[in-house]
Amino acid sequence: MSCKKIYYYEFTATLEEEFDSVEKATSQMNATDNAVVKEITHKNLVHSIIKKEDGNEPK
Repeated sequence: MSCKKIYYYEFTATLEEEFDSVEKATSQMNATDNAVVKEITHKNLVHSIIKKEDGNEPK
């Protein structure tokens, strides 16, 4: 029987994004696709699970 292991991570990242004005920057709530990841400061494995794959064994 085969299996898959699935990992769930939580991490903290610092992103940087450029704006044309302070007003546009203050009205933007979340980072967009234009943001660049500058640093990943924390990574935590929340949990992992092993999923059995049925039907993959020869009979």
